[in-house]
Amino acid sequence: MSEAIIAKKAELVDVVAEKMKAAASIVVVDARGLTV
Repeated sequence: MSEAIIAKKAELVDVVAEKMKAAASIVVVDARGLTV
């Protein structure tokens, strides 16, 4: 993987982590077991 791709992914992880810290509650949904 190129350095640019790794840097972009790391930046994305940081953004998501910040949003999780700022959120009052985090809802994680596992939809694998659902059938529609």
